[in-house]
Amino acid sequence: MRQIRNEAERVVGMAERGERITLAMLSLELRNGNALADDERTLKEILRHVAAAEIMSRLRKYSYNRTDTAKSLGLSRERLWFKMRDLGIDVPE
Repeated sequence: MRQIRNEAERVVGMAERGERITLAMLSLELRNGNALADDERTLKEILRHVAAAEIMSRLRKYSYNRTDTAKSLGLSRERLWFKMRDLGIDVPE
C-alpha cells in the first residue's frame, strides 16, 4: 500500500512539472501488479484515490481556480465540479 501511495505521489509530481506520465515510469512491481497483491481495495477504489489525489494536486497548482484546473485535466468546469462532489473533495472558496 505504501509503495502505491509513494509512486502515485511521485507521478503526480511529474505531471505537475508538465511531464507526460507513461507506464514505463512506474516500478516493475507496480507494472506487473505485484505491489497490489496485499491491497484489499478494489480497482475502483484505487482509481478513485488516484483521481482524487490528482485533482487536489492540480487544484493546488492552479491556486484552487476550478476553470484552470478543469482545463489542465481536459475536463469542463462542470465535469470537474461533478467529479469533486463525487470524490468528496471540498476546497476553499
